[in-house]
Amino acid sequence: MSILRNASMIADKFCEWQDEETGGLSKEKSGYHKPWSSHPEAYSVLFNWDVPFISYMLYRVYRAGAKKKYKQSADRYASCVVTKTLEIRKPPTGASYEFGAALWSLSQYKKENPKDTSLDEAALELYRLLIERRINQPQYFSFGYTITTGPDKGKDPGFSNDLTLMGLGLMGYYDLSRNTEALEHARNLSRYFTTEYQPGTAKGVWASSLGTWIVGPLRAIGWELLPNCYSDEVGWTPNHSGVMYLTQLYRVTKQPEVRKVCLSHLAWSLDKCQFDDGAIGAHARDDKWLGATGAAVTEYVMFMKEGMLDREYTNRYLPKVLKALEYLQVNSAPDKMPKDGYVRVTGESVPEPDCVVTMYLAWAAEGLLDGIELKMDQS
Repeated sequence: MSILRNASMIADKFCEWQDEETGGLSKEKSGYHKPWSSHPEAYSVLFNWDVPFISYMLYRVYRAGAKKKYKQSADRYASCVVTKTLEIRKPPTGASYEFGAALWSLSQYKKENPKDTSLDEAALELYRLLIERRINQPQYFSFGYTITTGPDKGKDPGFSNDLTLMGLGLMGYYDLSRNTEALEHARNLSRYFTTEYQPGTAKGVWASSLGTWIVGPLRAIGWELLPNCYSDEVGWTPNHSGVMYLTQLYRVTKQPEVRKVCLSHLAWSLDKCQFDDGAIGAHARDDKWLGATGAAVTEYVMFMKEGMLDREYTNRYLPKVLKALEYLQVNSAPDKMPKDGYVRVTGESVPEPDCVVTMYLAWAAEGLLDGIELKMDQS
């Protein structure tokens, strides 16, 4: 089947690009993980939050019936994130999302290797490090870094995307340990994503006027992917990670407000970011990204599995999701796939830092896998 072939081709690249010594993504082999030109001081081996999504995608390709090499590669990527985070990122250094991302990676590793106890102590330590960042503010966690440019320079940014990685870590830890405290933290954090944004405050990041989450509640500019946008004015499709976190939370808690914002985010990406050919942009109909397109397919299938869809939503959005899948399938073929999974239209979004590019490539492969399930459901 061409869909699985295309997903496997993307997975093959990440297997080829793996660093033999560390298990991470090799800069030399891949050409990715180069310093971010606009923020060279921010770059580090662990600034790259893509690796947890790479390992997650490789596990999924393996489970789809592909070769064992994908699991072996996923194990090494996940182990790299966990061990390097604990080696390098000790308080007071390190961004909080790194602890969440590593904890989520560890939970995926443990799910695939239930008898392996080698990372059990690391799970406890990562959870402790994350919870140490807990603050009595709506954003729930301090970030471990501040805004570097713009009128709010020096302030804790409250970026929605960082917090989604912390949410994934909490849900991963809950799945791993059934620790009810972790679930309660995940639930409390979700309020930040369901509370309406009020300009000049950091009470919440939900923007009804957009139909999705803003990137952040303060006036930050010069951040990833959309260097000329202010974070308090736009949403973006990388918050697919938020849909992943909140859908996992909904599976357990069945909070109606969580369902509402998840469904709305996908509706926003299809109504406001989708081109006529099915491709989806980063924050509007800006440029065509395979990863954003794949994320839309995955989100729809996640909602389908969790019983979150109703007839009205399905009638309106299923045709758009199938159009996205068609674009994804055609343009992920070996002879069609654009460099970086990116087709420039307006240039408002840029493939930098390139850890966003590799994260998007992993999401493109996942979208293909979910496309198989979507087609089976339609047959």
